[in-house]
Amino acid sequence: MGVVINAGRLDFDAKLDFTKLKDACGGTLTMHNDSTPTPAQIAERAKGHAVVISKEVPVDVNLLPDTVKLICEAGTGYNNIDLAAAKARGITVCNVAGYSSDAVAHLVLTFVLNFSASIVPQHVALAKGDRSLFTSSLGKTPHFELTGKTIGLVGGTGGIGSKVATIAKVLGMNVLVWSRSAKTEPGKWEARAELKDLLAESDFVSIHCPLSDSTKGIIDADAIRCMKPTAYVINTAVSLFLFSYVWAIKLTSCFVLFTEGRGDQRGGSHRGTQEGHDRGCRSGRPGSGTARGRIGAVHAPERDAHAARRVEKAGDASAADGHGRR
Repeated sequence: MGVVINAGRLDFDAKLDFTKLKDACGGTLTMHNDSTPTPAQIAERAKGHAVVISKEVPVDVNLLPDTVKLICEAGTGYNNIDLAAAKARGITVCNVAGYSSDAVAHLVLTFVLNFSASIVPQHVALAKGDRSLFTSSLGKTPHFELTGKTIGLVGGTGGIGSKVATIAKVLGMNVLVWSRSAKTEPGKWEARAELKDLLAESDFVSIHCPLSDSTKGIIDADAIRCMKPTAYVINTAVSLFLFSYVWAIKLTSCFVLFTEGRGDQRGGSHRGTQEGHDRGCRSGRPGSGTARGRIGAVHAPERDAHAARRVEKAGDASAADGHGRR
């Protein structure tokens, strides 16, 4: 007997066929359609079931009834499940590691192509009837070829990162990777022993490492300082890889974009100085912190001053706790 504790998040367009999953659970599958149940609700729904299927929602293993023998995370990460607690209780935990590898890799390169041609600002301007970006203001938005540009993949030697590397190579890009075990593979990528070196050399930085205590907040203010003022950060994993967004924007003109839960998007472009970049690269390995994200996009340069003022008002307390509040 199995239970899908938040089917609304898994089957968001009501097009999934759960027949095979029902068969695998012995012919009995209970569905709960809300997307974000609490840990207590999950424990209540799991009563009498041996299999719990969840989708990117925190599961308190210690609250689950003794009937539960398997937790299946219908996604790629285990960060919502305490694996040690599950092991102690004899509960097996599995995930679906490769369910969206192609889609996410394509999304990363879609962002890269968009940034190289400034598609979004042009589209926004055209929607307002403004054609100046095609006539008198051609130099106000970035336009460049990707051939010879460098993309740095943070933790990018897994399924998704490898696919990004393959496509980037076809576009004529140089590919760098950094992880604790990454090695150079001729024809695929060059490894960098230090994250700060990858950040300093890359025109685009894409994050592909699993979320853990050691990777949380890996792209923080110090990391942004290491990057080229013209660089782009793309995070298609989770927002907790990014340290306080509102603090990072003061440091460089780096464009930061991330998707949370592989759905919500947020971006920003902000002006800074080459001096900040050089100073950051001399500071050593980037530190840590956290970030919080929600749906939204900041593309207009005129918002820079307002955003910077918000940073000024945030005060030392916000810098200390590392949380970007919007």
